[in-house]
Amino acid sequence: MGRPKILGGVYLAGCVLNEEYKVSMTMKKEDYIPQPIDTTDVVLPKELIELGEVIAKNVHEVWAAGRVKDGWTYGMVRDDVKKTHPCLIPYEELTETEKDYDRRTALQSLRLMVKLGFRISI
Repeated sequence: MGRPKILGGVYLAGCVLNEEYKVSMTMKKEDYIPQPIDTTDVVLPKELIELGEVIAKNVHEVWAAGRVKDGWTYGMVRDDVKKTHPCLIPYEELTETEKDYDRRTALQSLRLMVKLGFRISI
């Protein structure tokens, strides 16, 4: 059986995560200190940066679908009581600032996969 196709010929080949990257399920909330894995040394090729934009759009779509499912609608201002949000619009219509939030999530996720030893091949 072949590898599952992700997008445009991009495939992921998994690896076993090192113990240091496993999350402790016993940590107390008050003791939590964010410790993201440093991925500043990971340089993504152009193709993966392009994939990052596709992932960023999907991150927005997943977020928006969840909001809509929970009864939220578009509104010019965020209102948690009325359940309105100004970002419940197509990704292409978001401000660059809003798109950058999703892009950072997508690109950081791709960098993390590479850092953890996953191979992403084209």
